[in-house]
Amino acid sequence: MFSIKSIQLCRYFSRKSGVLRYWHSAPYLTHSKLLEDKLIRPVDRSKETEKLLRSRLVYQSRKRGILETDLILSGFAKEYLSKYNVELLKEYDNLLNEADWDILYWCTGERQAPEHWLNSRVLRDLKEYLSSKNGVVRFMPEL
Repeated sequence: MFSIKSIQLCRYFSRKSGVLRYWHSAPYLTHSKLLEDKLIRPVDRSKETEKLLRSRLVYQSRKRGILETDLILSGFAKEYLSKYNVELLKEYDNLLNEADWDILYWCTGERQAPEHWLNSRVLRDLKEYLSSKNGVVRFMPEL
């Protein structure tokens, strides 16, 4: 179990992406682990409408922090989010709470996703989206 003292957690809020970023001295600590240990509290969005949720997710998919993840998630959001119900949108929202590099490695298969993401339909759809577009040059979709 990690504590605040042991990981020397430092966070900042990125105005560009609206996503919390973390640095730590622990060997490998994901955003999910920080949430599980209640080291951080997510923003309460319980009263958010479906339309607002969908719009926020499209925006957050475009403005991540690293270009590779921006390109993958923005195209994925344009193609898939309109088909998702509220439950899947919330699952995608939870995925966006993960670090950019983790999402990139998990969806490309470079690293194994944590156990709680292994049966995720969203992550499975994201992997399918990437594999079906092999050799395609990606551009940021229009807003």
